[in-house]
Amino acid sequence: MAFFLRLKKVYRKKRYVLRLWAAPFLLRGGAAYFNLGGIFYGNATNV
Repeated sequence: MAFFLRLKKVYRKKRYVLRLWAAPFLLRGGAAYFNLGGIFYGNATNV
């Protein structure tokens, strides 16, 4: 049980670091996705 708890603690720390590392990529990806959506929506409304 103690081993499992320690593993959980380490995992939580790693996940936090991963989130910090991935945040800029996710933000950039999200912005690009929204821009794409805007382009498609604009084209759809123009037609």
